[in-house]
Amino acid sequence: MKQKRKKPKFVRKDAHKKKRLKMKWRKPKGLQNKKRLGLRGYGKKVSIGYGTKKSEKHLSKDGLRIMRVQNVKELKSINKNTDAVLIAAVGTKKKLEIMQAAEKEGIKIINLKEVKKSIEKRKEDMKKRKEMKEAKKKKKKIEEKEEKSLEKKVEKEESEEEKRKLEKKEKDKVLTKKL
Repeated sequence: MKQKRKKPKFVRKDAHKKKRLKMKWRKPKGLQNKKRLGLRGYGKKVSIGYGTKKSEKHLSKDGLRIMRVQNVKELKSINKNTDAVLIAAVGTKKKLEIMQAAEKEGIKIINLKEVKKSIEKRKEDMKKRKEMKEAKKKKKKIEEKEEKSLEKKVEKEESEEEKRKLEKKEKDKVLTKKL
């Protein structure tokens, strides 16, 4: 397949000098603006000549049609010779499933450079997350057990104090009784 022609980066005047200016295009409007005048060395100006050919429009750099995929079912309807996949708006779990299926079928994924590495990385991240979740659960259980044991100790202490108070009341009754 034929590769798409590369375009120059169209950047706003002085964007490389000032941090507050974003590296995106704004039409130069100054009377003596060198970029507007089209002088050499001042960067390219956006013009109709930089447009993509009709036959290459909406294609990736490799000349493949870009298809947005959100699940494995949509991936099955893709032709690996003419289409490339863009995985977007999907969580980690689904993304992992889609990546594995695409690798198995030999379909190119546009928004990933190295599919195998990213699959391994995502699996590792998921494992770590799972382990952390389990550790958190165990910690919570231990804390709950400690709280229960503390509550029991407090109850025992309270019950002992209540017994003492009752005994004291009985003694007081006996002592304060009139004969």
